[in-house]
Amino acid sequence: MFWTILIFVVSIAIISIFTAIQKKEETLSAQTLQDRFSVMIDMLNSFAFDGKATIGTISEHSFNLYRPDEHQVINFSYHKGTLTITWRYPYHEKEIIHSLNLPKARYISFFQQEKLVDQFIDEMIGIVQDYKYKILNNFNH
Repeated sequence: MFWTILIFVVSIAIISIFTAIQKKEETLSAQTLQDRFSVMIDMLNSFAFDGKATIGTISEHSFNLYRPDEHQVINFSYHKGTLTITWRYPYHEKEIIHSLNLPKARYISFFQQEKLVDQFIDEMIGIVQDYKYKILNNFNH
């Protein structure tokens, strides 16, 4: 009798867990990545591409933000609740790559998206300026 009740309780718990996971996945699939992370996309588009970027879908979990007439690309990749944004910026025969990894991205509010992208942009500006400084110093020596 004890084992029957235990098996019943464990079965109910497992079914509840799988149902909750399925509901989360349905919620995520009901909203595209572009909709879910629209604040980040709009801010990066405005800063990096003067608001003229195109979204190139790679899969339902990944897309690129780019302008066909430019070489820089910003990739958004979402996997198992983690959003990775990778910014590729070519400069003087080198590609500068900067990434932002956001675990638990499904819970990021619009306000948090704005704050994170501001920080990401500031970091990228610093990285590019440091690289430009190194290049100019190499030319002057």
